Amino acid sequence: ARRSVSLTAGSFNTIRAYADFTGPLNERKTLLYRLNLGYENSDTFRDLQKLTTQIVAPSITYLPSDRTRLNVDLVYTSGAGKLDRGVAIFGDGDLFSRPISATQSAANDYLKENNVNLTLNLSHQLTQGLLFHSTYLYSSYDEDMLEHSQDNAFVKKADGQEDLNKVLMRVTQRLRHFRNHSFNNYLTWDLQTKDIKHKILLGYDYFATDLL
Repeated sequence: ARRSVSLTAGSFNTIRAYADFTGPLNERKTLLYRLNLGYENSDTFRDLQKLTTQIVAPSITYLPSDRTRLNVDLVYTSGAGKLDRGVAIFGDGDLFSRPISATQSAANDYLKENNVNLTLNLSHQLTQGLLFHSTYLYSSYDEDMLEHSQDNAFVKKADGQEDLNKVLMRVTQRLRHFRNHSFNNYLTWDLQTKDIKHKILLGYDYFATDLL
């Protein structure tokens, strides 16, 4: 059994907290767990930039025998902040024409993300040299975003010439939901004929993605 907690504070109002717990859940030690927790909140040296993230990651392992192992892993992360696309420079190409604190973001920009990854994993030794392995992975990604960014061009003046002191801007709003399913099964057979070792693999993979 092991337990640890860490707290960190730093520049730009940075606060971090992490926790890690692990150990057996029963006396026979056939049921094991691990739990990771994390939180971070920070500004940056850039104007209007801020990031808040959380993570929860529990894991369970079941060992009914020395030939069978079942793992269940879940990772959930969420974040709230803004996209930072860098800083456009003026047309003369002077890298110092804008301060490093400058940003193209607007006050109402935002980026909200949520990720879920669930993994079920089963391994079973059928007999000496013959192993069955099966894994199912479910993952999801949800995005809600609004951003102001430069449009890779300068503003055109009335005479059609580019104003090298003004960058053309655009606004993007996006709402996306991904759902992924992955299923992997295979048998491996290790055998030997005289001085030659062989590994035979037979398996099936399935993967599907939905974008909503």
